[in-house]
Amino acid sequence: MIAGHLSENDIQQYVSDSLLCEQFIIEHIESCDTCKEKAEAYRILFSGIEQQAKPAFEFNLADLVLSQLEPSKPKFSGDIFAVYLFMGIGIVAILLFGILFSKYFSDLFTGTSTLFLYLFAAISIVTILFQGVEIFRRYQKQMNALNIS
Repeated sequence: MIAGHLSENDIQQYVSDSLLCEQFIIEHIESCDTCKEKAEAYRILFSGIEQQAKPAFEFNLADLVLSQLEPSKPKFSGDIFAVYLFMGIGIVAILLFGILFSKYFSDLFTGTSTLFLYLFAAISIVTILFQGVEIFRRYQKQMNALNIS
């Protein structure tokens, strides 16, 4: 138990979603008449706010805003050009490396057992899958954060 009463934020959190509250907040409100009265007042206030009609414009706000915006002109971006340039150089370097050293690649795996190659391939595939799932989860979390706010 706490010595004083709960803060207004704690009471509001209890009223809005008591499942997310900490246990000591729930116990305090159940045992304290003053905080219980405040929680009931907030319940009435929140339900009154929810029952109010949603404000609506008599005009299309999106059309008014869009009509005042100047159309954006496509511009040349040096950043994207640099990205494509380095990507092209990288692809050319990989292809050149593959062509120059192709005869050595065939000798690389000749003395290796088939089980080792399958094990290497399986580990590589599982690692790539886990990384892909992790990237997708991070993306979903960021999109949910954007949608909530």
